[in-house]
Amino acid sequence: MRVGLSLPVRPDDHRAVADPRAAIGCLRPWLREPLLERLRALPGITLHEARNFRRAVLQGGRVWLDDEDLCELDAFVWYGEVDRRPGSYDLEVLRTLARRVRVVRDPGRFEDALDKHRAHLALRDAGVRVPDFVLFDHRCPERMRAVLDEWGAAVLKPRRGGWGVGVMAVDDWATLRDLVDYVRSTRVSLEPGFFLERFVPNDLTRWVSVTVVGGRAAFGYRKRAAKHAPLGRIGTKILDADERGGEVDLAELTPEHVAMAEAASRALGLGMVGFDMIWTDEGPMVIDENTSPGNDESLYRAAGLDAPALWAAWIADALALSRA
Repeated sequence: MRVGLSLPVRPDDHRAVADPRAAIGCLRPWLREPLLERLRALPGITLHEARNFRRAVLQGGRVWLDDEDLCELDAFVWYGEVDRRPGSYDLEVLRTLARRVRVVRDPGRFEDALDKHRAHLALRDAGVRVPDFVLFDHRCPERMRAVLDEWGAAVLKPRRGGWGVGVMAVDDWATLRDLVDYVRSTRVSLEPGFFLERFVPNDLTRWVSVTVVGGRAAFGYRKRAAKHAPLGRIGTKILDADERGGEVDLAELTPEHVAMAEAASRALGLGMVGFDMIWTDEGPMVIDENTSPGNDESLYRAAGLDAPALWAAWIADALALSRA
């Protein structure tokens, strides 16, 4: 079985990479190197490593990387940063490759998980609790007056997320109207529609993010006060403006957290994903989906988990499906 592999290392500051075709990873060396060793040891598999699909050329439905046609592979495994904008070339490469080759993680499901509207829909349809939400564009802001009157307060979020940057509180219609007009006049957003989520009062000390590996909840964690920021006049949000991660502590998970995270993972169809949850009177509620969940070494160590073994098992299981 010939498997293409794209698991680039995460630089100290991936925003500093100037070449848009460069392979930008999410994995630190402490996890990446032993993971590669385990994958190389899998029986019956030949790895084609360091395949930077971001440099590929699409020709007649084939995916050419230098002189190699990636469509001749049996499977392709990737985990790294991509251009998340709608219609990006990175995602187009993966989608084209997935027409002929099993791609882990599936780019269609990955892109749905990136989009908060689609992800919330998938979770809600699967019976996973999420806040009320609405997607609208500039042509119907008047309708949003009734929505805000009903909700009282809401949170406006970039559809494709990003470390809490751009998440803002909206507690009256005039603010929402003016914000929409500002975005239209300055053209600062390429996203279709505005995603608004009902604000649910909660205790930030019970906020938890759950990392799911191979479809199973591995651990939960909380962000320290250094990553907390005011959310308008209504609450507090998690903000990592430097996009560096860290500042985390292991959090105890209830059975409700575990069940909800695993159900949400099945709904999105991604074996590696994370979910930010608040705690309400009815139990946990998912408020965010993370396609690149927290994988801090200290968290795995505190949870007593062998991270390379978990990741290798997830990938091996996914490749077994592609052999069927």
